[in-house]
Amino acid sequence: MSDRSLAPAGSQVDEDGYVVIPATRRPDGTWRKERRVKQGFVPREEMPKFETRGAQVRREVESRQQSNGGPPGWFPDVDEKPAAKKKSKQAKAPKAADTTAVSKSKAAVVESIEAQMSQVQIDHPTPADEGDPQKKIRNLKKRIRQIEELEEKLKAGESNPTPEQSEKINRKSGLLHELEQLQNQE
Repeated sequence: MSDRSLAPAGSQVDEDGYVVIPATRRPDGTWRKERRVKQGFVPREEMPKFETRGAQVRREVESRQQSNGGPPGWFPDVDEKPAAKKKSKQAKAPKAADTTAVSKSKAAVVESIEAQMSQVQIDHPTPADEGDPQKKIRNLKKRIRQIEELEEKLKAGESNPTPEQSEKINRKSGLLHELEQLQNQE
């Protein structure tokens, strides 16, 4: 391959080995300057468009389908299932005696499942049952401290308690009891 074959069309190679792309006229009539570029440079206009691997595969499959004469999405390699015989409406429709037997068997299955579900007991662990006792104690002390700060604000008359705040204050005795139990366990 010669140096000339790598140069863009209409260009010349100078004595330094650079390619000189001559000045060209733009569509609006103005002139582009002559450009001096390194050997092997390809202008942006002449670069091939980037194509992802998925797009390349898709294009290849489409060209294969067109050459096989099939419609898009049709693969001749895949074996097609033989067409099923059509049944008459009489053969498809269940008989009345069969439907009552089926409904009775479904009812029996439902009843047995309901009986099994009533015997199942689900034991949900409470957040207090899990984890480190020291961590639980710190958490309870923090919640009690927040409740006491809320009570002080309400006593000072800064605002009226919302229903959520009232519930939080009502839980204070339960939290104190739980804290006492955890401290006694240690």
